[in-house]
Amino acid sequence: GSIALVYENNQLVRGATRGNGQEGEEMTANARVIRSIPLSTDFEKHGIHKVELRGEVLIRKDNFEKINAARAELGLSLFANPRNTATGGLRMKDPREVADRGLEAFLYTLSYATDIDGNNKLDEIDTHYESMDMLASLGFKIPVDGVERKLCNNIKEVAEFCLSWEMGREEYAYEVDGMVVKVNDRRLQERAGF
Repeated sequence: GSIALVYENNQLVRGATRGNGQEGEEMTANARVIRSIPLSTDFEKHGIHKVELRGEVLIRKDNFEKINAARAELGLSLFANPRNTATGGLRMKDPREVADRGLEAFLYTLSYATDIDGNNKLDEIDTHYESMDMLASLGFKIPVDGVERKLCNNIKEVAEFCLSWEMGREEYAYEVDGMVVKVNDRRLQERAGF
C-alpha cells in the first residue's frame, strides 16, 4: 500500500495512506509500529524542519506464507496475496495486529521539505538519487543501490535494467508488478509533471 509520512522537528508526526492521490486515511499509530519507519531521525542536519516522504508498504513473500500458515491452523480464511495483505494491514484498527504482520516501508520520494522559516529545501537537492541517498543515511529503507535501483546514463541502460529484473523477479523477496523509471534531475522532473 502507498503511504505518506510527515516529519517535523526530526519526529514522525503523521502517517497516512495515499488513497486516491487526493485524499487518504490517517494511520499514524500504525506507521509507528512498522519497524523500518524511524520514529525520529536527524533531518535538521540537512536544514530540513518539515518534510513529507512517500513510499510503499510491503510484506516479504516468505513472511506472507507464514501468516497464511498461521491463519490456516486457526481455521481462518487465507489472504489472497502480499499486496492486499499489506494494504489491509495499514488500515487495521489495532496497531498490535499491524506489528504482527511484519510490514516493511520502502521510501522513494521526498515530496515536500522546508526549513524552520518555511523556505523550500527541495531546491537544494539537485537529483532524485541524492534524495534517496539522504533517506538511506537517515535510516530509511530504500531500494538497494546497484541491485534494486540503478542510475542509468541513457534509455538503453534503463531497458536493460528492466529486462534483467523481469528475468529474476520470481526470485525477489517481494512481489513486483513493474518497474518505476524516474528522471534523475529534479528540475526536469518538475517540468515533466506527474
